[in-house]
Amino acid sequence: MKNVSILILLALLGLLLSHAPSIAAPAATTIRVAYAYPGIVGNLQKDLAASFMIRHPEVHVEIQTPSESYETLIQSVLRRSLVGDVPDVILQVSIIFSS
Repeated sequence: MKNVSILILLALLGLLLSHAPSIAAPAATTIRVAYAYPGIVGNLQKDLAASFMIRHPEVHVEIQTPSESYETLIQSVLRRSLVGDVPDVILQVSIIFSS
């Protein structure tokens, strides 16, 4: 009888532990970044992402394949929105030259 009680207790303990919240480290957050004009700002985007990830190791910045222009970037984002696969951040840089 004592052995049966111990087995039931162990089974209940195992059941409780299997439903307990995990105490593992939280998963890293991934931020997906889309941008246009890779020839102009491509290296800058990579450097910014690397610098940010050094300061915030719990966040991974995923630089997506850049678009050739703002128009193709917006078209891509609109198409991807139909299936729920849009980037978290869309960078559009405006450069104003003055004389």
